[in-house]
Amino acid sequence: MVALLNERVEGGSYGFVLLGTEGSVLASWRAGESFYPASSIKVLYLLEAVRWVGSQEDAAAALRSPLPVDGNGCGGGGTRLEPLEEVLRAMMQQSDNLRANAVGDHFGLAAINRTAAALGGVSAESAVAHRFGCGGPANDPPNRMTAADLAGVYQRYGAGTLLDPAAADRFASFFLDAGTGILDAVVAEESAAWGGADSAAWFRSRVDLIYKAGWWGTSLSVGGYVGLPRRVGASVAERGLAFALFVSEAEAVAPGFDLAGMVGELLREEIRAALATFGPPLHVRWPGWGPYPI
Repeated sequence: MVALLNERVEGGSYGFVLLGTEGSVLASWRAGESFYPASSIKVLYLLEAVRWVGSQEDAAAALRSPLPVDGNGCGGGGTRLEPLEEVLRAMMQQSDNLRANAVGDHFGLAAINRTAAALGGVSAESAVAHRFGCGGPANDPPNRMTAADLAGVYQRYGAGTLLDPAAADRFASFFLDAGTGILDAVVAEESAAWGGADSAAWFRSRVDLIYKAGWWGTSLSVGGYVGLPRRVGASVAERGLAFALFVSEAEAVAPGFDLAGMVGELLREEIRAALATFGPPLHVRWPGWGPYPI
């Protein structure tokens, strides 16, 4: 993974971490180094909002709460009221900065940081500090994050310790429903020996994936959770993994470089291991053996 990033990133720094939801560290490089996270830090805004909704007697009514949305990233652009649910969806799925600011203004950045620490286990090395779309990393202080902290939030989500089950489902529902797109190339390559296109399609249909990316110039980041199917006896279980990758203040990146597209490479060994639980490769498979356990 280091070699792949080194080929694509010039100058600056980069890092990543891959965690098992049971607590294992499967891969790590500069995971404790802070970077400017841009929109990937919006997961902390979502966490605070979902926590608050879950604390209300009527969650549905809480999601209808009107939030003033300012028409200017730095404020003073006029406001319109929008339901919290729509604001959160735009913030996470379209990465809308004005809606993220509405969440930050409504709940307060201090409250977002407190919840990030209390529920997400986020360290003092990571914090939200300013509005989106207004100065970016030139703010003093700027937003900051580490790969360990970013992946740690998703690790707790996957382990079921971030939120109660109803709130966790609500949390996941606001992410972009992008299927398994960032994993598809690696899944196809690794499935070739295990059953080809049919095996890849079957595997993808059982992958659970949420993630949020961010970018500002050549500062790029992405964090998320993936559940990979694995055969355990006669049933299929989910292998939960949390990940984060970043590129910080690079001088240049390769044309067409997409950091989110590197998630599949980070997960390649885990994808290969998951596929292996469903049977031997085609060239050593005996008649009647299939990769589909159910």
